[in-house]
Amino acid sequence: MQWPELISLLDLSNDLHKLSTAEQGRMRAKLLNDNPAIAAWFLQMRVKNYFKYYLNDEFSVVDYWYRFEWQNRGSGHVHGFLWLKDSPNMFLR
Repeated sequence: MQWPELISLLDLSNDLHKLSTAEQGRMRAKLLNDNPAIAAWFLQMRVKNYFKYYLNDEFSVVDYWYRFEWQNRGSGHVHGFLWLKDSPNMFLR
């Protein structure tokens, strides 16, 4: 799990750091499995803020499209497209 902010929101007892590395991994998985709506909301907010505060500022984004998907084990991820201002026209030779 690469999002310590999400785990800290889910670990209300704040005892995760007291566990061994293997136990921490199992507990992180349990926290995510027990709270799928919060995990999905967190992914959505991260993507939304990535577009708002990074992509739109660093690259001249004209438009974009993305969708969320979840794998069998519940791993959320995003697929999408970006249209950038002044990007090369791929149909011109």
